[in-house]
Amino acid sequence: MWNNTKGEQDNLCLALINPRLCKKLSIKVAVEQHDTKTAVPYLHVFLDNTWNLKNCAFIRLDKPEYVPEKNSKRLSTKQKEELIYILTRECNGNWIASIIDNSNIKAVTGYEAAAQTWIDTYEGNNKIQYDKNGFLVMPDYTKL
Repeated sequence: MWNNTKGEQDNLCLALINPRLCKKLSIKVAVEQHDTKTAVPYLHVFLDNTWNLKNCAFIRLDKPEYVPEKNSKRLSTKQKEELIYILTRECNGNWIASIIDNSNIKAVTGYEAAAQTWIDTYEGNNKIQYDKNGFLVMPDYTKL
């Protein structure tokens, strides 16, 4: 990532979620993996192929809200649909992960991969919701 105001490179490391789907759609969904302290779990939703943070929506992983401190762009109806599509489909491509669910192994969804990446990166700041069986619960992003 390039910081456009100073012309210096920022030290951001982003994990792209469901890369094959992102290639086909108008948005790119990523999770930041960095050692910076942050209290809010969130996604980067880039609204074009420039990877410019000024054209990005920052959406919480723990509830269907934008991150207000980030001066986030807002998603159009089509972009919301694409976000939900990316997050609810099984991960594919170069990053394939699985979880054990009632003794069955299943591929994780984009949301599960994003949330687990966040949890692995920011262990102490986990506000993500789980169901009674200990599985991740994706917020209702239609309410964005």
